[in-house]
Amino acid sequence: MRKSEIELSYEQPMRQSYVAILMIIYKFYKVLVRQLWPILIVFLVGKGSSGYMSKYVMPMIIILSVLSMVMAILNFFKYYFYIKDDELHVSKGVFKKQKISIPLERVQTVNFEENLVHRIFNVTSLKIDTAGSQKKEFDLDAIALDKAEAIRDFILKRKAQLQVNITQDQSLEIINDLKVQETLITRLSNLDLLKIGITYNHLRSAGLIMAGMFWIGSELEQLELYDLDLGEKELKSAMLKSGVYMVLFFAVAFLILSFLYSLALTVFKYYNLSFFRRGDGFKIISGLVTRQEFSALDPKIQMISWKDNWLQKKIFGIFDFNLKQAGSVAINSKKSIAIPGINKFQIRDILKYYIPGKNPDEIICEGVHIKMLYRQWMYLSIIFIPTVTLMYYFGLNIQATGIGIFILFLSFSLYRKFHKIRFGLSQNLLILKGGTFGDENIILRDYKVQAVELKQSYYQRRHDLASIKIHTASGNITIPYVTLIKAMEVSDYLLYKVEKSNVPWM
Repeated sequence: MRKSEIELSYEQPMRQSYVAILMIIYKFYKVLVRQLWPILIVFLVGKGSSGYMSKYVMPMIIILSVLSMVMAILNFFKYYFYIKDDELHVSKGVFKKQKISIPLERVQTVNFEENLVHRIFNVTSLKIDTAGSQKKEFDLDAIALDKAEAIRDFILKRKAQLQVNITQDQSLEIINDLKVQETLITRLSNLDLLKIGITYNHLRSAGLIMAGMFWIGSELEQLELYDLDLGEKELKSAMLKSGVYMVLFFAVAFLILSFLYSLALTVFKYYNLSFFRRGDGFKIISGLVTRQEFSALDPKIQMISWKDNWLQKKIFGIFDFNLKQAGSVAINSKKSIAIPGINKFQIRDILKYYIPGKNPDEIICEGVHIKMLYRQWMYLSIIFIPTVTLMYYFGLNIQATGIGIFILFLSFSLYRKFHKIRFGLSQNLLILKGGTFGDENIILRDYKVQAVELKQSYYQRRHDLASIKIHTASGNITIPYVTLIKAMEVSDYLLYKVEKSNVPWM
């Protein structure tokens, strides 16, 4: 079907692709398995595979399967959607009828998602975000890809026209002439994916891997690794040597497994990632098995940030970039768009699009009060110094030395973190810098602020200090430990800018 033919049928009720029936059944079983997995495990691997379980569970599963297929077919034929009078209308429901009308002006983003089934049948899942919504108000399980693209273009173009008060008649005359410009900012190659996998925060996968390694260790303990006929001295020497080898083995295994696990996650999530500037927003496409396409319009973006770790900074010069969108639930995966593996030149291009005419590098930033570092060091001393002293007293010299080295490392980390916290206000922007062994930058437009809160602990009140907590629609950021006078100046400035600005924050 050509795009022009699709546009002619917008006011006529439309159905999804027949592939939607498969997707509805799949979603039903996904929920069912998630709720009943303990029973299913007992049935499959337990002793109840005969008798009571086979007599009642299997027929119940068969009945639920048949009912789910029947309901999927009925839901498919009872689901209609169409566009009329600048509203997206949805009619659905088998036993309980439901009608939804969504004004096109409220539409924020139109996103696509494709799994293997979608790609085989050349269809896509279409999801529409609206202003102030916690969830997708409009969600098509499967629709032809060209039809989905045509619907998206129609909705976003018509929304743009409504915002400048173009009439419906004028819209019909010029809608086919409007083209949404797309400019490629970056596309990740296989080499880029390898760099991201190498520099990934491997501690995120430590829990799963360490659990497996502890299990291996417990199994090895059951084996007779030592000759019990040896003398006491020889036995201790053999145990010490095997212990050293065991530590080395686990260390190497941990590094290899964490790298492979991180690389696999990177490939599955970010394969063939393409990041575009599209109209008055950004678009990202990525995924190996499940291909996702997300859009973020400029008005809905609340904050932008980028950060690196030591490996990213020193070896490859790449950053993890993030667009944080407005959402009822702060910064969840659907409201925050991550673009890993981009360099400083690509960041400069993004800033030119999002904050044209402004240069964050020219904003003068200042640090926080030194008493923040003193306070953190004091807590560290109270917790660890008595512990180390007692361990030395009871002769645990090696363990105490290890903890002492760890304390020095923590103290140095806190020192670096303190010196990297900086903030600045200028050019209608708030910039916050931080990090420990890497760097992090957050940029917030001042009119995006929703509330400013000054917080004081007992220690801060004694020294006329305060922390500034800034609330936005995508989460909160905090400027810690500044003088009370400075905190009040920043608060007054931000609230004044919010009240003065006529620019919509959504």
